[in-house]
Amino acid sequence: VPTPTIQALKEVSESARQDFQREAELLTMLQHQHIVRFFGVCTEGRPLLMVFEYMRHGDLNRFLRYDGPALVPAPGLLSLGYQHIPA
Repeated sequence: VPTPTIQALKEVSESARQDFQREAELLTMLQHQHIVRFFGVCTEGRPLLMVFEYMRHGDLNRFLRYDGPALVPAPGLLSLGYQHIPA
């Protein structure tokens, strides 16, 4: 049995509630071995809750912000997608 992780939405404005519900609906359709499993939601009362599979190394957002590779621009990288074609 996988260990669950609970994500709580404490600020429950109408737009936040709608975003929360859209995200939950999207997550119910996503099933892939490389995507964390989504178990369900609790929308009764406050806070709103989502229940996920435990992520031992944290979520992708945290990884990219704190542990991911440094993004160092390579010389000439910006010019790769641009080519001047004379008329």
